[in-house]
Amino acid sequence: MRLGFISLFTVICLFMTAPVANAEASAGKAVKISSGIRQYSAFLFEPNTPGSFPAMIEIHGIDGLKEYDTEVSRKLAAAGYVTLEVDLYGRSARDFQDGLHLRDALRPHLNEDLLAAANYLRSLKTVLPNRVGAIGWCMGGGFVLQLAIADPLLAAGVIYYGPVIVDEEQLRSIHAPLLGYFGQEDRSIPVPAVRMLANSLKDAGNPMELHLIPEARHGFAEPDKTAVYMPDVSAELWENTLRFLNAKLSGERRETGSRAKSQQ
Repeated sequence: MRLGFISLFTVICLFMTAPVANAEASAGKAVKISSGIRQYSAFLFEPNTPGSFPAMIEIHGIDGLKEYDTEVSRKLAAAGYVTLEVDLYGRSARDFQDGLHLRDALRPHLNEDLLAAANYLRSLKTVLPNRVGAIGWCMGGGFVLQLAIADPLLAAGVIYYGPVIVDEEQLRSIHAPLLGYFGQEDRSIPVPAVRMLANSLKDAGNPMELHLIPEARHGFAEPDKTAVYMPDVSAELWENTLRFLNAKLSGERRETGSRAKSQQ
């Protein structure tokens, strides 16, 4: 398989450098994020090298925070990104219906919660404040799109099969470059709606890099979803994700005299 299978509005980046080569991630540090409306938990991961780095918000799916989110956060930190793994629920969903209930409870303060996460990262000495992006899965992918609408300073967004928004007026607010992965056999996120999103973004002057994955169903990138998981595809997409982030967020690090430490 090759990543060029079905790719719309693909941005080919010929020159790119990783922010930190072979950096090792520190263990996540528990932190509190205050949105002004409530306080919620998150975990901060930082590269184990001195300097200031680009940063990512990692947003979980409708199941709530799980080991896969932590694995992704560690991988991002190892690749040179300060990563804030948010725990928007405060607990794991008991089942899908419970996840829907927890998601709906977020709606009144969702934008405030997401903006607080982005601004928390921008406040850290180890973060380059104009290079903060977000990545999310399922519900979290949809939240990346909502954050891109709410935050004109967001520098990049990666959406793994998240619910789409097709309102052109809202989409015109997006300035961040977006990368999206969607399954052609995903019954939760129909392909026609995904194409509408891509076309609306293009019309708004901000075309996304969109990949439609043949035979893929919802959750195809998550190992715990064994019935739909596509390991080879997921590995290739992850490499493309790092390529995208390196192209959009990378830059020279500001070296410091001592090892960067996690903030609490």
